[in-house]
Order: sequence, then C-alpha cells, then structure tokens
Amino acid sequence: MTQSVQTEVVGVPAGMVPGEWLAEGWQNWEAQLLPAVQQAVQRIIRRFLETLDERLALVRDRGWQVEGYRRHQLVTPWGVVVVRRRLYRRGRQRVFLLDRLLGWQPGRSYTAKVTQLAALVASQLPFRPASELLEALGMPLSHMTVHRLVQQVGGAIAEQQEQEAEALFGDGELPPSEEREVERLYVEADGVWIHLQRERQKMVEVWSSITYEGWQALTPRRPRSASPPIRYRLVEKRVFSDVAGRGTVFWQRHITALHHRYDLRSVSQWVLNGDGAAWIDVGRSYLPGQCVRQLDRFHLARALRRALGALAGEAYGLCVSGRWDKTARLWQRALKAAGSDEQRRLIRDQRRYVHGQAEALTDYRQQLASGPDCRSLGAMESNGDKLIKNRMGKRGMAWTLAGAKHMTKVLQERKNGQLDRWLAVRPAPPIVVAALPHPRPASAASVLAELETDDGHWLAASLPVLRGPGPHGPLYHVLKDASHG
Repeated sequence: MTQSVQTEVVGVPAGMVPGEWLAEGWQNWEAQLLPAVQQAVQRIIRRFLETLDERLALVRDRGWQVEGYRRHQLVTPWGVVVVRRRLYRRGRQRVFLLDRLLGWQPGRSYTAKVTQLAALVASQLPFRPASELLEALGMPLSHMTVHRLVQQVGGAIAEQQEQEAEALFGDGELPPSEEREVERLYVEADGVWIHLQRERQKMVEVWSSITYEGWQALTPRRPRSASPPIRYRLVEKRVFSDVAGRGTVFWQRHITALHHRYDLRSVSQWVLNGDGAAWIDVGRSYLPGQCVRQLDRFHLARALRRALGALAGEAYGLCVSGRWDKTARLWQRALKAAGSDEQRRLIRDQRRYVHGQAEALTDYRQQLASGPDCRSLGAMESNGDKLIKNRMGKRGMAWTLAGAKHMTKVLQERKNGQLDRWLAVRPAPPIVVAALPHPRPASAASVLAELETDDGHWLAASLPVLRGPGPHGPLYHVLKDASHG
C-alpha cells in the first residue's frame, strides 16, 4: 500500500518503480545536497580570498616581510570559511594586508551580506529569534552578535547624518545630491513613545516623518459608486526617524537627508501635516518657500469626537473648510449637555487644543492650487506604527538611548531601501598600498577568472549520501553521475 501511494504521488504507475528506489529517501534530497553545495561555495570563497592574498603579496611594499601565516574565520551566507593569509612585519608593526583591504576585524569577521541580513532580520524580529533564524539559514550568529552588528550599522548611519547636518548648517556645505526637482513636497510627522532601560528617564519619543511627492493610483479610475475603492500609493516616499530630543536638531538632520535626493531650491510649496506637537511646528522654519501647516485629520477627528460626540461630524466639516469660528455654538451645546464636571473639563481641554491649532485646521487644498490628484493627508499614523512601534514599542521591549537611536536608523534605511549602501568596506589605509612599480591587485572579476581556468580539483565536493545507506541504490548512481558531470 505504501509503495502504491508513493508512486501515485509522483505520477508513476504503481509497480513500475522498484521498492529499493522508494527506500532511498528522495524526499530528503535537500538535506542530502545542501551540505555539499555549502562546502563547494565555501571552497570557492576560500580559494578566491587566498588568491587575492597571493596577489597582494606580489604588489606589496617590500619593506613588509612575511612573518608567517595565520587563519581567520569569516562568516558568510554559506557558513563559516577559514582563510589562511599572510602576516607581515616591519619593525614592531604587524599587519594582515588582506584584513586591511577587506576591513576584517580580529578573530572573526562577517561579510557585508551577512551584516545586511542580520540587520534586515533584526529590524523585524527581536534579537534572539533573529539569531535563531540566521543560524537555521547557515549563519551562526549569537543574539549578542546580531545586536552588535545592528549597533554598528545604525551607528554609522547616525554618525554620518549628524556630521552632514553640522556641515550644512554650520559651514554651509551641501551634501552630494541627486538634484531631483519638484514643485511641491508633502511632509507628515508624528512621534512614538518607547520604553528605556538603564537610563535616567523611563521613556523617550522617537520622532518620524515621511516625505513624498504625491499619489499614484494602483487601480484604474472608477465611478465613485463603484467598489472596491481605488487604492493609491505614495510617490517617492522617504522616511526619516531620529531620537533627537530637540525640534531644531531633528529638522536640521531631516532637511540634510532631503538634500541627498532633491534640489530643494526647486521646491516652492510644502505641506506639513502632523498633530499639535511643538517640535513639528519647528519644521516650518526649515522648509523653504511657502509652507502650509495642517493639523492631522486623525487627531482633529479624535479630539472632536471625544468632546462633542454626535456633533463631531458637523464640527469637523466647519473646521476643515476654514469656518472653525462657527463651531462656538457646538461647544456650548456640548457643555450644557455634559453630565459631570469631569466631562466639562474634557470638553474645555479639547476645545483649547483645537482652537490652539486654528491656523492649521483648514484643508491645504483650499490654500494651494490643487487638482483632483491631490488627496487628503493622514498616512503618518499607520506608518509610525508599522515603522517604529511594531519593532520597538511592543512585546515589553526596552532600549538604551544609544540602542534606540541606532535601531531607529536601521529601520529608517530599511524602509527607504538604502540599507545596503551603509555596508561598504572602507578603503584600506595607505599602509597597505604598494610603493613599488609592480602591477596593482586585479579586480575581483579577474581573480575569479583565474579560478575558472584551473583544473577545479579543489572544488570537488564530498557528498555524504554517496557513503550512506544503500551504497548501490539508484540515488547513489544519480548523484554520482551528477557530481562527475
């Protein structure tokens, strides 16, 4: 019965497949082949790096003498590779030219791809589950190592953005820019509170903003009565997040980051959307050109609903149409209908909040020339929750200030699709550059080409299945033929 069922699954008539074939465990082919594939790739990597070390030996400054060979562990997406490379000596100085060239750390290093994967996984999972997932994929990284790699990447992002902001607002030095030109940009900002540990303060607010150029319909336009409704996406959305502490610092760094993408001289109109927080208002002085400040519709509707109940809908229409002063009678009606001092206090607080944002109540489309493609704002609330809170503010998590800043930067660049650009190895110091007129080290492509021209004996992989049970079965012969093909 078992044989019949199995042969039917693979589409072969029962009785046509010998029983010993079914005993070979074909369903286990991944477990049989994966170690062999990993070993083969590890050999390629080791041979490539050791060949590069040989090329460096040919072009080195002859003042550096070879003292001996040492081994180094390199964690790659295909497992740990042990590389044998030369140690050089000049006087009391010791140096590994290969380590300097590739930016390796003493003891154990991680490739840029491993670091990127660790940052990507840790930006969506806590560090322990991230470590378990990476180890299951063949990358043995402890949760502390994953944490450290995230701190390194996030720290590099934060440091460069801080330096560029100081250069721009201190010395007037513009960062490199793609110089994209647009007439109007939309900016929405909000904050998310997260818990701290080992700090004087118990909580800190992570400030985030999204900047975009407009909207693009993802489905064809249909009549208003048609369902489902048209779905849109934000055009050229860019995220910026920081644990800045001061509004001026946040907006200086944010504007500096925008300079990388835009020629801000071309932006004549800004729409700044957010709640009534003072740090968001600071942004108006940093956005050049005409800036329209708008109170986020989610917060406006929530304040009116809390205070006015059934009257909130009418009040909302008056506020967004620029007639907020006509809501006075609605507030009075709500106060008269209040059943307790606590309810009346709530109504007065919400009225004070709404009237304090009077200049930001009117819809931006009534203040700026806007076509049918200009939509209502309010994307930041969900973006803040997905970007920051899901990873940093839930499941009882707590952070140090430095850890929160660095993780925030990793989340920011992952969302922007720019995380990999922070993983490039820095150029080696001049100490490793050849001073003699020998040919310089070849490119990675030429070293790989050299590997392709040898006899390939070093690539011969050992397949454990060829030595396992049933050494004369059909799986044995198939894999043996494939390994020699």
